[in-house]
Amino acid sequence: MKSYFFQLILIITIPAQILARDYYVYCAAESEDEVALIRFDGKKAYVEKRIQVGVWPVEIEGPHGITISPEGDYWYLSMAHGTPYGHLYKYKTGTDEMVDRVELGLFPASMEISNSTGLLYVVNFNLHGSHEEKSTVSIVDPEEMIEIDRVETGVMPHGSRLLNSGMKHYSVAMMSGELFEIDAMRMAVSRKILTKPANNKNHSMHNMSHKNMKKMDHSHMMSNSDKKGMAAMGHKMPPEKPTWVYPHPNDKFVYVVNNGTDNVVEVDVDNWKITRTF
Repeated sequence: MKSYFFQLILIITIPAQILARDYYVYCAAESEDEVALIRFDGKKAYVEKRIQVGVWPVEIEGPHGITISPEGDYWYLSMAHGTPYGHLYKYKTGTDEMVDRVELGLFPASMEISNSTGLLYVVNFNLHGSHEEKSTVSIVDPEEMIEIDRVETGVMPHGSRLLNSGMKHYSVAMMSGELFEIDAMRMAVSRKILTKPANNKNHSMHNMSHKNMKKMDHSHMMSNSDKKGMAAMGHKMPPEKPTWVYPHPNDKFVYVVNNGTDNVVEVDVDNWKITRTF
């Protein structure tokens, strides 16, 4: 009877312990040069701490991408604004003190660390650049905080993600409408594909409404009022405007968000073609 009672207590208390577990999330505020440490207890979220980031006391550096090391010892933050180049910052978890920083390309944004190479891959979004100018993905050693290579991809790359294996890196080029695959070991582009579905053959500017043009927070930077936009260059942006890419947990598919055409395309990694559109 005592044994049965003890087992019953375990059955009752273990789920309660699981439900009581706290989860922590770092959230960057691009307009405030601030990162919030948020605790979620399973029911409510609480801001535990507000961390001031950057080194410029009177200028907004613009935190954009954020990720944590596989061991959880450090967190990394891309700061988009610079003179003219942005930086990658390294902070210690727990104390949240800045450890180091390294200069990257123009407007570094989303990023992730490879499980296989241990290297960090961050896209240089180049928001303020020409809409015809190709940009790069910076590859950084996060331990030494050294940029070891830059791989050229498309125009305004965004959405830096890796397969769970860590062997392939994916990013989309917003202004050239492409998905790029980088071989993590060779540090070179292995494949690329247009993100438009097969039945979407019209790439005219007529298909891209003013509403779609304003969906991104930074779309006012693409205005033609200063004669530096796409009208001045005669460049036609693809209507898809892909902004994010995310691999399936089984590593067989990647999903691309086409911000401009309000759809998601599924890409078969092995066959390297679009298989479904949502």
